[in-house]
This record gives sequence, C-alpha cells and structure tokens, in this order.
Amino acid sequence: VAVYAAGGFIGALSAALFLTRWGFKMPMLLSNALMIAACLLMSLSPHASVLFLGRLVAGCASGLATVAVPMYLTDIAPTRIRGVVGGLSQLGVALGILLSQLLALPEVLGTVDLWRWVVFVPIGPSVIQLLLARHFVESPTWLLLYADHRNQGIEVLQQLRGMSQVESIVQIIEQNKAQVLAVRHSPTFAATFQPSATRPLWVGAAVQAAQQFSGIFSIFYYSVSFLADRNVADPSVITIMVGVLHLIATAIGAVAIERTGRRRMLLLSLAGISVFYATLTATLVYAVDAMVSISILSIIVAYGLGLGPVAFVLTTEIFTASSAPSAMSLCVAVNWLCGCIVIATFGACYDTLGAYAFTPFLGTCVVAGILVYL
Repeated sequence: VAVYAAGGFIGALSAALFLTRWGFKMPMLLSNALMIAACLLMSLSPHASVLFLGRLVAGCASGLATVAVPMYLTDIAPTRIRGVVGGLSQLGVALGILLSQLLALPEVLGTVDLWRWVVFVPIGPSVIQLLLARHFVESPTWLLLYADHRNQGIEVLQQLRGMSQVESIVQIIEQNKAQVLAVRHSPTFAATFQPSATRPLWVGAAVQAAQQFSGIFSIFYYSVSFLADRNVADPSVITIMVGVLHLIATAIGAVAIERTGRRRMLLLSLAGISVFYATLTATLVYAVDAMVSISILSIIVAYGLGLGPVAFVLTTEIFTASSAPSAMSLCVAVNWLCGCIVIATFGACYDTLGAYAFTPFLGTCVVAGILVYL
C-alpha cells in the first residue's frame, strides 16, 4: 500500500509540468494510459517485484488524476455549482473504493486463484474514458491563458455555458494574463512561491495534510482486519458498510458544499471525526466491542460529509490562474506524502500504543479544527 502512495506522490508532483504545457485534458488521458499499463503489470506479474512496479505506476496514475481532475471540473463548472461539480472527483474516489472492496471479497474475486482479476478490472473504466476523450472539451482557462487560443477558448465557454455572450467571463479569466506571461518561462514551481501565493499555498497544503493525518487511510485499509481480530462483525459485512456509507456521505457532502459553505463543513467534519475518535479510543480501552464498529463507521461518515470532498474543492479555488497548476500539484503531493507516512507507520503505532493508537489522529483533527476556526 505504501508503494502505491509513493507513486501518488510522484504523479502529483509531476502534474504541474503537464498541466501548464499540455492543458488539463491531456494529463487525465495520460493517467488512464498509465493505469492500463499498471493493471497489465499487476495482473500478469510473474513475481512480486513486477507487482510492486505495477502498484507504483498505478500510484503515479492516481496522483496525476487527483491533481488534474479536480482542477478540470472546477474550471468547466459555472460559479454557482462549482463546489458541487468539484466534489464529484471525491465522489468518484468513493465509488472506486466501494467497487474495489466488493471485488476483493472472498465471495467475488478475492481468492488465491482469482486475485489477478481484481487488479485487471480497472482497465475497463480507463479504456472507456480514452474512447470518450474526443467528447471532452479542453479547459477554457488553459486555452485563454496558457495556449493563446482565444477563439477556441471562447467557443468552449459558449458550449459549457449554453450562451453566445461570454465576454464577461473571458475578461475575468484574462485578468490573470499578465501574471501567466510573467512566469511562462520560469521554472515549473516558480509561480507558487510568489508573495501572493504563499498564504494560499500554506492553507492548501495544511488542508491536504489534515485530510491524511485524520487517519482515514488507516480506517480504510485496517478497519476490516482490525474488527475481525476482535470478532466484532463479519468482515464482509463491514467491508460493504464502510464503502456504502463513505459513498453516501461523500455524495451528501458534495451536494451540500455550496449551501453550507467550505469552512463550516470543514469545522463540522473535523469536530465529528474528533468526537468519534475519542469514542473509538474509549471503547477500545474499556473493551466495549459493540461500539467499536459504530465508532469506525461514524468516523467514515463524518469524513465523507466534509473533509473528504471539501479539501480538494477548496484547494482548487484559492490560487490565482498563474500559480494554480504548480500550487495544486504541490498541495496534492503533500496529501500523498502524508498518506504514505500514515500507511507506513500505523502498524508500528498500533503495536506500540495499542488501544490508544488512534489518539494521534484525534489530536490532528482537534488542532486542524482550531486552526480552521481561527
């Protein structure tokens, strides 16, 4: 799992180079091509080293997608529903997690003889997206600011908005033209460290770090075995419940973003996660096994309702057009790096702290909630 997260870090960090030079559409297609290659490597792997290589390539594909897709969705969406459309990327992640969990069940493909089909299946969605690519429009912001294709950018905006008069939108986008020209021939991440981008960069990186240091990876990857070891519930039932609740909560969170507001959703989500981590720790300490699964499922719901979708929507919105590709790339790379750290260290943390293994995540959520409130 840590190899996959390391690949995500590499893919996210390299995304800025592709976004500024190729547009927002091409990196998504490259991500699909990499995922196809990764699935073939893993499903046909003759030994473990090839399997690990496939996981690394899959991580690179995912890291690239987690930068390009939220930016693309935010860019093509009208302002009034930008949060909802931006949240669709995390909804897709939740759906993918649920499908992978279902496929990995022993009753489906999760056996010694059939496991290769589990890692082969993602080829399907990738091939479909590549086949449908000709129907995707390019990012209007990239066309207007980076590619100097003004007429094409106007045509795309007319298609997306369903109206012929889009000059006001074009003028708003082109207000950033001078900034883009100033950094066009600079190193890839130079725009990120301009004074105007420093504070948004810290905010974006902090939100992304909080998402992973909330411990959600440890919940997704270890909760089933964690509960099974305690004979709390049927692992298959818990697997399905984790995926379904995460999907439903993320869908609600994505729809509620515009009405509730980013900050309020983050505060409510972080507060909920903190409360349920405290409950989980107490149930582990006092061996109240009946409450362990309820606490874990509640953490997943609280995460899906806010911290999951809002972290990526917020990060796509706080940067100027000149710094957005490189800044988003850095922030999402921080997300993957923190996820890699959590995955690599949680086992040792659990062995050392036992029932108190989730208290570091509780502390992170409390501190993050205070910082968001201030």
